[in-house]
Amino acid sequence: MSKNIAIKDVKNIVKNDGVPTYTITFGNEKDGTAVTAHMKRYLSIEEETLFVDKMCDAVFYNGVYQPEYYQIMFTIFIMQMLSDFPIPKKTKFFDINEFKKWDSVFHFMETIKASDNEYLKNYIDYLKDISWEKINFIKARIQGQSKFDDLFDSIKVLSDKFADKLDGIDLTKAVNQYTNKVVEELKQGEKNG
Repeated sequence: MSKNIAIKDVKNIVKNDGVPTYTITFGNEKDGTAVTAHMKRYLSIEEETLFVDKMCDAVFYNGVYQPEYYQIMFTIFIMQMLSDFPIPKKTKFFDINEFKKWDSVFHFMETIKASDNEYLKNYIDYLKDISWEKINFIKARIQGQSKFDDLFDSIKVLSDKFADKLDGIDLTKAVNQYTNKVVEELKQGEKNG
C-alpha cells in the first residue's frame, strides 16, 4: 500500500489544475462571423439543479409538454450557464427568435460537438441526460394524474347519474369489494397468461 494521500495535496492539485474554462470559437473566421467565448468546465450541483429546473419550466406549459422548445432552450441554457456568450432578451425574458437567428450563424451546439474537447461534450451530454430524466418523470406523473383524474371524473358522473340508486349503500365497502375483485381477476389473468 502506498503512502496516504493528504487532502491538502489533492486541493493543491485541483487548485493548480490550469485554466478553469475552455475557449471555443463560434461562427466562421473566413467570413468574419467568428466570436470567441469561454466555457466553464462544469456547474456546481446547485447550478445543475437550476439548469434542470429551468429546462423543465421551459418545456412544460400548463402541464403540457412542448417538445418544440426542448432543443432551443437547452442551447440557450448551455450558453447562458456555461459560457460568457450574451443571450438576447426581450424585457426580462429570453428573445428565443433572436437567439435562433444567432444560432443559425454561430451553430452553438454543432460547434461544441465538433470540437476536440471530449470533457465538455461529455458534460453537456450529462446535462442533457439529467434534464431528460426529470422531463420524463414529470411527463409520467402528468400522464398518471390525468388517467386517474379521468377515472375519477367518470365515477363522479356515474354516481351523480345514479345517486337515487346509491342511497343507503356503504360506498367505502362497495369500493373495497370492487377493488378486491379487480385485484383477484388481475392475479388470475397473470396465472393464466
